[in-house]
Amino acid sequence: MLNKENKIIYELKAVANGKIIPLEELGDDIFAKRILGDGAAVMLSDGNLVSPADGVVTQISEEKHLYIISTPEGVNVIVHIGLDTVQLRGEGFHPHVVQGQQVKAGDRLVTVDLVNMLANGTDMRTPVIIAGEGVTDELEVCLGDAHAGDGVLVRYTLK
Repeated sequence: MLNKENKIIYELKAVANGKIIPLEELGDDIFAKRILGDGAAVMLSDGNLVSPADGVVTQISEEKHLYIISTPEGVNVIVHIGLDTVQLRGEGFHPHVVQGQQVKAGDRLVTVDLVNMLANGTDMRTPVIIAGEGVTDELEVCLGDAHAGDGVLVRYTLK
């Protein structure tokens, strides 16, 4: 459990239905070694992804596989849908938001064609990262079942 002494505890909500797993299970050094930041991942059970936090959509990649949400406390949250999905060049991704749009935790971000992606062997484990080194003081991954927009993915305190 996080140290609650004089610290505000923030939460990122689950971005999709599925199973929450630690970044180490991804087998991708960029995420497992926390090069982009700390967080957790979701093994998707459907293709409906939602915002993990209140904030502003500050970036959507050209390939529509990466979304950055900037929270009111100044945290940038990266939602990277699948591994190596940049190679899909946007195929199978259907955004429901635009850059600059205000979102609330649980608002729909994007729908992906999960059935076809999995049938084609695409790894759809989805990392959700608090961007930057040393942003968080403590971070707790809430392993287990993920419930889009409702269940908690991680709890954290800021430095």
